[in-house]
Amino acid sequence: MHKKTLIFGIILGLSSALAGIYIWNTFASKPASNQQQATQQTTEKTVTEFIQPAPEGDLNSGDGLTPVEMFTELQKVSDPEEFNRKYMTYMILLKNTEGGMAKLVESKSNRSELKNQAIQSSEADRPYVQNMLQWQRLWGYTDH
Repeated sequence: MHKKTLIFGIILGLSSALAGIYIWNTFASKPASNQQQATQQTTEKTVTEFIQPAPEGDLNSGDGLTPVEMFTELQKVSDPEEFNRKYMTYMILLKNTEGGMAKLVESKSNRSELKNQAIQSSEADRPYVQNMLQWQRLWGYTDH
């Protein structure tokens, strides 16, 4: 009787061990694949988060565009005439904005160094903007 019980115990033990190994392999590999899927989904989600939204401003006039968006738009242009027109438009807008900020320095800053630099910057940008405006009219890149 002890022999039958012993054999039955060994068979039951082996069966339990094999079932445990099967269950372990089945469920232990799922978290690894789930982990891999989660990592892949996170990576895909991260990639889509870094895609820059389309500019909300006017691509032709530059109004509402950031300098980075202007740069990005210029990189996309392949036609030299379109590039020239956009470049000049964007640069005039940027220089005029800088000039406006420089005028604010005169009235709002308490630092003479900043005021002097703002004056020099405005004086240097004035001929640049005048040339760009003249070339725009001369080359037909403006309506006025």
